[in-house]
Amino acid sequence: FFTLPSEFNEQWEIKPKKRKMNIWPKSGGKRVPLIQSSFDSNGKVKKGWSFSDKMLEVFSREFHNVTVFDITKPSQDGKNLVTYLFCDILESAQKACEKIATEEEGERKNVAQPLDYDMLATAAADNNLFNLTKFSRLKVGQMIQNYHENKLNLTVQDFPLKCPEVEKTEALLRLSIAKERKLFPERYSAEENDGLNSRAEERLRSLFEKRMDKKAFCNIDIEKVLKDQTWIDFFESL
Repeated sequence: FFTLPSEFNEQWEIKPKKRKMNIWPKSGGKRVPLIQSSFDSNGKVKKGWSFSDKMLEVFSREFHNVTVFDITKPSQDGKNLVTYLFCDILESAQKACEKIATEEEGERKNVAQPLDYDMLATAAADNNLFNLTKFSRLKVGQMIQNYHENKLNLTVQDFPLKCPEVEKTEALLRLSIAKERKLFPERYSAEENDGLNSRAEERLRSLFEKRMDKKAFCNIDIEKVLKDQTWIDFFESL
């Protein structure tokens, strides 16, 4: 569950090389789906995404010293993800570690437009609320973001949201725990042999709850938003 939102965003992010993500769906472009459509009721993520446990099996056939990088650990240690990779995981990367340590945090941020704004833009276009020939798809998404965040002083989480059912997200958590057991068995074995609840599982559940609090698996409820007169007026004014 930890990497699912970022993998989903990477797959659907609007970039110049992604032609069908830069043109309106009415002209043959692709629509961004709901993030909850990327995993099923059993918590299994869509076919085509590689999981760490499967990749470990593949690389272990050829290499004897494969290290699994737990991307949840840097936040626990109060470290930046990139710094942790170059300074704690990779061998013989001292120069890279020193360079990264001197950079400002803001220089390494990967800032992308939330996909929800594009979802709202394409839905408004489908409803003929503005003239598609006047603006690019990317531009309308940016205009929505600017209006919502800077004029209304709100965030994506302030929209009406459409979220997956609890049973579906719980299945995703159970599958994530099962996969971590395969990757880091030493985190679970000793405590479970003593009949104790695993601190590793409790840690993972805590991270999951933080993701749920941030609505990481939710998207804008487009139908409700497009019934809001404020947004109807916004699009018609474009």
